[in-house]
Amino acid sequence: MKIVFDTNVILSAFFTEGLSYKVFDECLNNFDIVISKWIISEIEEKLRHKFKIPNPQINQLTKFLRTNLINLEPTGPLPKVCRDNDDNNVLKLADFSRADVIVTGDKDLLVLKSYLGAKIMNPRQFFEKYLQ
Repeated sequence: MKIVFDTNVILSAFFTEGLSYKVFDECLNNFDIVISKWIISEIEEKLRHKFKIPNPQINQLTKFLRTNLINLEPTGPLPKVCRDNDDNNVLKLADFSRADVIVTGDKDLLVLKSYLGAKIMNPRQFFEKYLQ
């Protein structure tokens, strides 16, 4: 199974030991997780400006993501599906990678339920469907 994790779930996975962490860790060991330069850049920006994380720690996390996940650079136009244009980058990656699932906490994405064959679910829904 191929999975795209939205930025908010990745950040939650690394900052908490809750459900997002469990889901991310299980997926890391059992499925293919795809990520893009755009998602990594968004993670860096949030860590730097919102959470005030020092650069060495940011670099350590982004190195982990680049090393352990499948890094893709989607080509083609950005879809115009979501109210928040940034969310369209997640959809673009899911389409380009032919992901089976998008795991997100973003209501603008969750309301879609699916996008071009990829199911869109929150960490709890993913856990209950695939990991229990």
